[in-house]
Amino acid sequence: MFEGPAGPDLAVALAACDLSQVDGGARIDALVAAGRLASWAQSMLLCAMAAVADRSPDDFAGDEVAFSLHLTRRGAETQVALARDLRDRLPAVLAALAEGRIDVVRARVFSDVLTPAADPIARHLVEKLLPKAEGWTAGQLRARLLKELLAADPDAAATRYRRSVAERRVYLGGNDDTTANLSAIFLPPQRAAAAYERVDAIARGLKKNGDQRTLDQLRADVFCDLLSGVAIPGAPIDRQGVIELLVPLETLTGQAQTPGHLNGYGPVVADIARQVAAAQAAQGVRGADDALAAARVMRPADTDTPSAGSPADDASPTPTTRSPADGAGPRLGVYDGGTLPTTAATAGLDTAPAYATQWRYRVYDTDDGRLLYTGLTYLRPRTGSLPENHPTGADATPAGQAAPPLPGMPTDQGPPAEPQRRDQERREQTPQVMPCHALPEAPGVLRIRPLPANPPPPRDPTARYPSAPMRRWIAARDTTCRAPGCTHPARTCDIDHTHDHHDGGPTTDDNLGLLCRHHHRLKHETDHHVQQTEPGTFRWTTPHGKTHDVTPDTGSLGMWRASSSPDQPTD
Repeated sequence: MFEGPAGPDLAVALAACDLSQVDGGARIDALVAAGRLASWAQSMLLCAMAAVADRSPDDFAGDEVAFSLHLTRRGAETQVALARDLRDRLPAVLAALAEGRIDVVRARVFSDVLTPAADPIARHLVEKLLPKAEGWTAGQLRARLLKELLAADPDAAATRYRRSVAERRVYLGGNDDTTANLSAIFLPPQRAAAAYERVDAIARGLKKNGDQRTLDQLRADVFCDLLSGVAIPGAPIDRQGVIELLVPLETLTGQAQTPGHLNGYGPVVADIARQVAAAQAAQGVRGADDALAAARVMRPADTDTPSAGSPADDASPTPTTRSPADGAGPRLGVYDGGTLPTTAATAGLDTAPAYATQWRYRVYDTDDGRLLYTGLTYLRPRTGSLPENHPTGADATPAGQAAPPLPGMPTDQGPPAEPQRRDQERREQTPQVMPCHALPEAPGVLRIRPLPANPPPPRDPTARYPSAPMRRWIAARDTTCRAPGCTHPARTCDIDHTHDHHDGGPTTDDNLGLLCRHHHRLKHETDHHVQQTEPGTFRWTTPHGKTHDVTPDTGSLGMWRASSSPDQPTD
């Protein structure tokens, strides 16, 4: 009914359609067609704005538009700048908008993200990503554009980052209802992410302890209390703060500038890593993996686990929270990366706000997207009091001293040095943990936990909950909620049985997937149906019969089953 191109004919067809007289499927078709028509109309509006502005001097380009459309001068100037950028620099984006393939929000994302890019780079990225943008949300498009821009011109990205961080500040402002806004802007992202995780962990602990405030209210109150020095008596820490990292192997080893990802945040440039790593060296920190936390690696279950029998009862159980290991001070990682992009080099994670914050990382092969390793990264002060008999309490490789290469990486080193011998002894004590590895340019030490090439065998396919290795595998495979367009990171998601467990669905990797609490409820409480067409690929069918496929993002992660499983531990 609405298959024609966006334009006047489509407008006539929509005007002739009585939506009250058609079925649900036709209403969805009309909705999509109206969206395409709105994009076409928006492209006409932008072209008209640019044409009007062209007849005025640059300083006054927006005034005629403002007068005619009753806009503020600043608002008109912003619209005119977008119109000119799409017309003159990104014509392919304007054409896609006119065809209804993307909306004006995504067109603005192209313009905003590519503003600092040189014209040849901008046009190359448009050519590369525009065909895929039709199926992405604005947030997904922004994330991919940022990643590609960092990879295309990392030096320029680092320069922009340094300029912005130099402008960091705290902002206090008021609202019309006499409430106030307090925020810090232009922060180093690793500090902001760790600080938020700390606030969130305390808020969730209070909520779990029976506090009646909403999580948003608790976060705001905890934020103010911590800053103003107000004690939070007996505030339980529901969980360690968790920051998830994704990084290519070449980036981890300093051989490439391929962007990584900081899950749930955004781009991080290489200079962050170098500056923080240097700061850690000055403060004297070393690396050690927390063996006690091994069972919690990549645990995606939220603390809001529904009660038994509720529609969302398919969530993974929330393990009892453990206290930090003896002597554990500020916990940090040494790595590069970031699930939105970060550029390469070694990433250090900041000390100041990160007490009890757990940095999780994943290393993948840039060539085929296969996930290679996953694990935890921590750094603790050298003055800490880890007991000598603790499996991670032995001295780590000193800052600046060579350490063994990553597994599978070429090496021309001679006989094992003393630190390597100690690593071997610790491996024998805790065989599930790989040896420490110093990263290029990094003063700290990283401990790697390898991920099996195939999913771990289920402990019991009929069991209600997956094992810890299976939870880690599913979280590493899916990365985010598997609903169309949702980017909730693994740490805030439930593990759901695609074919419900109470209907006989097995607890196996091809029947498990990540869903945020909202989409978990959507699956259980409405007539939306979900199936895995293959492990990690999900097909959603709406009540109106429309299907939406969610596939693994092989451009940034890519989880593949290997033909054979190496002899590696799974827990």
